[in-house]
Amino acid sequence: MAPFQAVFLPEERLCWVYLLSAVLIAGWARGKLKRFRWSKIKLYFFSWKTSALLDYRFFIVNRVLFGLCFSPLFLALNVWVSSACEIYLHQYLPLLQGIAAVHFGIRNGWNDLALTLFSLIAMDVAFFLSHRLQHRVPALWAFHKVHHSAQVLTPLTAYRVHPVDDILSLTLSALLVGGVEGIFAFITSHSSHVLTLAGVQIGLVIFYMAGFNLRHSRAWMSYGTFWSHWFISPAQHHIHHSVKPEHFDKNFGFIFACWDRCCGSLLIPSKAQHLRVGLTTTTDDVNFDSVWGLYCHPFIALWHGSRSRFVGLLIAVLMAEIIWINASAAYQALSARSVFLEDLSSPEVKTLISAGYDTLLIPTGGLEQNGNHMALGKHNSVLRYTSQHIALQLGHTLVAPLIPIVPEGQFHPATGHLQWPGTLGLSSGVFEGVLLDIAQSAELHGFRYVCFIGEHGESQVSQMRVAQKINQDQTRFSHRFSALNVDAYYEDAEQRSWLLSRGETEQTIGHHGGIIDTSELMAVEPGRVGLQVVSKIRAVGNLEAIPYRAPAAPGAPAQSHFDLLGGELKEGSDGQPSRASASYGQVLINLKIKHAVTQIQNWKSHIS
Repeated sequence: MAPFQAVFLPEERLCWVYLLSAVLIAGWARGKLKRFRWSKIKLYFFSWKTSALLDYRFFIVNRVLFGLCFSPLFLALNVWVSSACEIYLHQYLPLLQGIAAVHFGIRNGWNDLALTLFSLIAMDVAFFLSHRLQHRVPALWAFHKVHHSAQVLTPLTAYRVHPVDDILSLTLSALLVGGVEGIFAFITSHSSHVLTLAGVQIGLVIFYMAGFNLRHSRAWMSYGTFWSHWFISPAQHHIHHSVKPEHFDKNFGFIFACWDRCCGSLLIPSKAQHLRVGLTTTTDDVNFDSVWGLYCHPFIALWHGSRSRFVGLLIAVLMAEIIWINASAAYQALSARSVFLEDLSSPEVKTLISAGYDTLLIPTGGLEQNGNHMALGKHNSVLRYTSQHIALQLGHTLVAPLIPIVPEGQFHPATGHLQWPGTLGLSSGVFEGVLLDIAQSAELHGFRYVCFIGEHGESQVSQMRVAQKINQDQTRFSHRFSALNVDAYYEDAEQRSWLLSRGETEQTIGHHGGIIDTSELMAVEPGRVGLQVVSKIRAVGNLEAIPYRAPAAPGAPAQSHFDLLGGELKEGSDGQPSRASASYGQVLINLKIKHAVTQIQNWKSHIS
């Protein structure tokens, strides 16, 4: 079913949103939309001619073949190039690391915008270069003729591309875009990200919405003389497909027209034209009249035309395959190489520290009661997820083993969460001693920064004291070694504001075991949320939220809330967890991650 899902996927050019925008633009280009004859949609975008039917069949076969065999390799190559570029820059130009933020004060928003623009330009340059090569190099033209053999243009003609064509264009794109991403990761210390909409590069979304599907249609759409000097219009791409000799090798560009201007291949039509498209010889039409012919005729033609040329092409393909295999292996190794310290070997850690991994996150969770509806290890589950994503967003950061037990109150008499069965705690002195020893171990092996990230409120004071002691104790710690308590991670002001904007109230949100805690756990590890209990709470529906409070006196019974069906009691929480959801949780967790990343980045920029 993969080929047929394209119309619902925003990363696909055939997504219904892009098709609809093309229809609307075509109607606007023909005059007023209200006077536009919608019956012409079929004429513009669909055809039952032999060439169009071949497009449809080739699309289905090629999507399955190319998606299974090649697509993962281009992602691997992109990641491999980006990582290699960043490593080399760190080795040879270490003083320039983070220069955008540290020396020029360029912050995340501008970094993101710049990376988005430059990655789009890099991709467009790659497509222009590959397209020009496909026309100018005879061995490559043999494969590119598959695309130009279409005698009728429909949106599916964009997919009438031989795999060798895709291999060339996507390889160049992976190399150039990977290089740009590696440079930005280096100069911004991983603080920049490509702006996306529905997971798609926002520049591509705009391009696809601006009538991309009119490029392969029978609707004439020009951007006008001025804009056609800067952007390739659908009309200019029609010129590219024309069989007229004066239109040969014109308008190679994908998005931007400036590359054609520089190379003298830009042609801007002065008026609408009725063009015949396809190849110039009837022999080629016969050779490309089946799916088999589209795949195999280019190889046959090369073999009969010049065996030495065919052998050269075969060698090039084999070399490219070797590169892809190595890139794929590198990508798999990169994916398997966890940011969690406990998953790595000692030589791996040494290599990473030498390559610039200078920050160690020390996560502290907690094993405490959370009411009847959540497992005791709630904090640990959420923190395993968030610490990993914080490390990935920061870059050059590893995560120490999570400390699952933290201060939870006094032992005799029991206070705080220790009044509930299952809660385990440490004394503040022991906890702070553990943090200090872990930090000293980190400095011993070459880390420059440690960041304490705590899920539990009572841990914050101890973590702050330890961070201050590390930064002030020059006898035990080097002046180049610094520590931070990431308190922005624990603050929930923006989380609460977001929930209030969604119609919740302070009473329904609660504080402990309420909407925030329950939603976060549902997002990362739903199996640890007692769904049956939550469903019972939901069944009651109109229960009043009672504020959570610890017992007034030591040894007194815990406060009970929500008299459930059958007399079951829910203890140790407040708010209305029945209103929690995994979708809430993902937003709330992303806010925590964002706050932590921002605080750490600002702190490191300030002390560098």
